[in-house]
Amino acid sequence: MNKDDLDYCLFGHRGAAREAPENTLGGFEHAWGNGVRAFELDVHITRDDRLVVIHDRTLDRTTDGTGQVAEHTLEQLSSLNAAHRFPGWKQREEIPLLEKVLERYQKGILRWQLEIKTRDPGRLELLCTLLAGLIERYDLSQRVTVTSFNTTALEIQRGVAPHLRLGLITEPVQIEHVELARSLGCADFCIPIQSGGASIVSASHAAGLYVAGWVANTPEDINTLLDWGVDAMTSDVPSFARQYLAERL
Repeated sequence: MNKDDLDYCLFGHRGAAREAPENTLGGFEHAWGNGVRAFELDVHITRDDRLVVIHDRTLDRTTDGTGQVAEHTLEQLSSLNAAHRFPGWKQREEIPLLEKVLERYQKGILRWQLEIKTRDPGRLELLCTLLAGLIERYDLSQRVTVTSFNTTALEIQRGVAPHLRLGLITEPVQIEHVELARSLGCADFCIPIQSGGASIVSASHAAGLYVAGWVANTPEDINTLLDWGVDAMTSDVPSFARQYLAERL
């Protein structure tokens, strides 16, 4: 990782999850305004088959609503305030449609990690089909990695759109997960700072995998991931991380 690659290798985690309401247009705009040019975000499917950007299966942690995301329509979700539980944020933020986020930043964001969060096997094929369609609509196939903890989701996504870049996320990470990522046809391997290490990164590189470390929120985190030799990292505080990396690299 070097300074010239900074815009490609630092991902704003859920936009800027500790700096602004996560996975909201306001949060992405905050990250964008602070120079972040790579976004990581999370994708769920609504009851009426729309793709929305939210991390949890439930609404309770990040909004003023309750219940399962999948049990609500887009209209119902649009009535909720996704900044309700973020201290000091003055304006209301909706749970955004994925297409609105992609449309807003299609010409500016250099790299995307789109994480499939839905677990219901009966909904995954539709989600993956819709996701591939949006990536094509906004001409982002060369800039997107579709990621997931869910190996079934990755298998389905590969079947639906074999050309898309895939990334496996694991926690805790173990050395055998390197081969799992390869067997799934992944190009990226996303490893947590809590259980990763230089040996995992080395084995991943030997297997031809691009390694993204998560989550780097302190100087110690950033230094650790740099010492491991990761290719990229995500941060909940990307404004700070970007400045720190620019000074360190």
